[in-house]
Amino acid sequence: MFLNKKLDMLSSIQSSIQNFQTKDIDKDIIELSELINNTQFTSYEQLNPYIRIITNYENSLKKLNS
Repeated sequence: MFLNKKLDMLSSIQSSIQNFQTKDIDKDIIELSELINNTQFTSYEQLNPYIRIITNYENSLKKLNS
C-alpha cells in the first residue's frame, strides 16, 4: 500500500513536470527531492523513474530557454 502511494505521488509529479506548469514546478521538484531522500533504494533500477523525471524537466527548461 505504501509503495502504491509513492507511485501515485511519483506519477503526479511526473505529470506536472511533463505539462510544465511553471507555478508548480518548484513545489514538485521539492516534493520529488524529499521523496528521493526518504526512500531506501536497494538497486540502481529503482532510480530510473526519478532520472527520467529530472531529464524531462531539464529538457523542458532547455526548450523554454531556446
